[in-house]
Amino acid sequence: MNTNAILEAIDAQIRQLQQARDLLVGTNTDDPAIATAKQSSGKRRGRPKGSVNKKSGAFAPVAKKVAKRTLSPEGKARIAAAQKARWAAQKRASVSAKPAAKKTARKKTTLALAPATET
Repeated sequence: MNTNAILEAIDAQIRQLQQARDLLVGTNTDDPAIATAKQSSGKRRGRPKGSVNKKSGAFAPVAKKVAKRTLSPEGKARIAAAQKARWAAQKRASVSAKPAAKKTARKKTTLALAPATET
């Protein structure tokens, strides 16, 4: 066999496999009607962007208004007391962590006054 005959046989097998694949997928590219439909016409399928339903309120679920949650004065007082306790504990920890600074005694300097002379 020469190389041309081998290439022709391979091409024939490729065509058969492509036809079998098209049959399995459900599209036949040899059909001119389908081939032209497959080509991009520049339009997108489906509803265009930005369009809305005419009866959008009919299908959209109505959102319930959630009541605002408020803290009772007792709850606020408990939170404030707990925060003050945390601040106090933090302050105690920072004071005890620092070593007590030594105060250096100053030397007292006395000025020697000259005795007053009376004239």
